[in-house]
Amino acid sequence: MNKENVALTNPDNTCCNCLKETTEIHQIKIASLSWGSQFDLWGTQINLCNSCFNLTDPAWWEFEIVKDESDWGGSYYKYEEEIFKYIKTMPLSGQELFWNRYSNGEWSSPILEPQDWINYELGTLSHKKSKSYGLYSPQEKQAYQEKFPTCQHPANRVYDDGSKGCWCPFGANGRYGQMADGYNISVQCYQCKQYVERKTSLIDIDNEDWNDYKTYYVALCSKIESRKV
Repeated sequence: MNKENVALTNPDNTCCNCLKETTEIHQIKIASLSWGSQFDLWGTQINLCNSCFNLTDPAWWEFEIVKDESDWGGSYYKYEEEIFKYIKTMPLSGQELFWNRYSNGEWSSPILEPQDWINYELGTLSHKKSKSYGLYSPQEKQAYQEKFPTCQHPANRVYDDGSKGCWCPFGANGRYGQMADGYNISVQCYQCKQYVERKTSLIDIDNEDWNDYKTYYVALCSKIESRKV
């Protein structure tokens, strides 16, 4: 396996960027902030060797706090966006420390076994192990992304306030126009026995009529299935 995808065994003395082991390491601790920051109630740490540290902007690591002047208030680190873009360029074994082992605070993510975190990001962690961490499994994600946008059953759901979504009578949901949501995963698509590739046009249903439509549609599908037996 590529070493960039293998969990680090000496994390406190390994550079997160180049993966070099050295005693001359910059252990950069990032304290949690509050509302307005991507480090909202969540902190972590980045380890960089001298070479990698010197290639970054030293201003990043001063963690200057900017007060949000909007009505919402809050605060954030001045160079948060630059830091996160930099983290995305690191090999997964380095990112694992940032997002997983060094993660701390009230809103920190579930702490996975290091190799499990990497495998999850690679999409190779098993369904069973993913669920043991309380995570959507790669298999659930794939089923939702592939099935929801192409299935016969979903209909657009139009709410009284003008907002819109898309729902399947069997429980899955996504964005208006039968688009899969990029963040919330509907686990109902995984191993769904009702999936049928769409043959007819997508329709709109007013929210006040949704429950009646759902009851009718599920009953209709059950009747069709019983005829096949």
